[in-house]
Amino acid sequence: MPVIRTSNLLEAMDTTPIHDIRNICIIAHVDHGKTTLSDYLLASNRIISPKQVEEGTRTGEAVRYLDNREDEARRMITIASSCVTLLDDEGHLFNLVDSPGHLDFSAEVSSASRLTDGCLLLVDCVEGVRPQTRHVMRQAFEDRVQPLLVLNKLDRLAALYPDPEDAFQRIRSIIEDVNMHFLNLVESDKEAKGLDEIDAQDEAMYGSFDPTNNNVLFASALHGWAFDLRTWADKLLLPKLKSTRMIAPESTAEDVVKFLWGDYCLKKKGFEAIEGGVTGTRTFVKLVLENIWKLYEQDVNTGREKLSSQFSLSQQIFRSCIDKLPNPVESAERRMETLAPGLWAEGGGGLSAEEVKLYQDSLTT
Repeated sequence: MPVIRTSNLLEAMDTTPIHDIRNICIIAHVDHGKTTLSDYLLASNRIISPKQVEEGTRTGEAVRYLDNREDEARRMITIASSCVTLLDDEGHLFNLVDSPGHLDFSAEVSSASRLTDGCLLLVDCVEGVRPQTRHVMRQAFEDRVQPLLVLNKLDRLAALYPDPEDAFQRIRSIIEDVNMHFLNLVESDKEAKGLDEIDAQDEAMYGSFDPTNNNVLFASALHGWAFDLRTWADKLLLPKLKSTRMIAPESTAEDVVKFLWGDYCLKKKGFEAIEGGVTGTRTFVKLVLENIWKLYEQDVNTGREKLSSQFSLSQQIFRSCIDKLPNPVESAERRMETLAPGLWAEGGGGLSAEEVKLYQDSLTT
């Protein structure tokens, strides 16, 4: 991607159609990878050097560009939300807000979520859902910020779970945990409002994380790669499956994706459900995890380089945000009911603004 100059960015802010804009925040428990992910996204626009980011992740001295306060640098944690505007190769504009992961700075998460329309919910796939994860999930739900689930640190999972089947069970349990927590929030909201049924849109937005819906990303922010099942199928599986006649010549990545998660296996005649006497290695284990595990077993650096060259972290994040998260117009109607119920009840009106954060500055004479 070419260097993004300030003049290009200012022009893009004025000319980018609103349906090509995404306002997103990154939310997670502390040390689950928010700042590392942010560094890679900034490097994609050459705000910081890609080489500097990569070297920092290898040496343990991350750039932490958005942690620009002195106390953040000293303590090596994000304390205040920081924002930046980025562009992708296709002319989309992203207003990105990085938020703290520590419970002591939850007010900053609240400010970030109110400013945005969608969020990247990062979960360390070894540690799983933690206390601050639950807190930021509640904040996203209360502000009706649509989430995209990013299961981070698959490189660490590969090191700690030698058996890919065990790793699959771990990943599946985390997705189920996230869905269950969100659905509990939806149910509690229904009861608080005295409704007979849960809100169908809330249920679809917050309780339906499923890799076959491509709203779950598998990533290693530390090593610079990420993918959803559609990307994995399109880049690695389609040519081989077609050449071996396991799928029809006209099959697409979406046709393959629906068999890459859950209880399916790959036989000589194609995909089959693991039931009624049919046995075999799950497709996600066989076609996805085993490939990743083999690369890392050869050499960590080999795995890192091959995966990051094929599955660019920044490209996947940008693409998924466009495909799965709403633009400001799409989210406005739904969020207005929650953020400004008075205006919503009155049917709208003129231009309005919401104040989400105050800055105190010393007076000078």
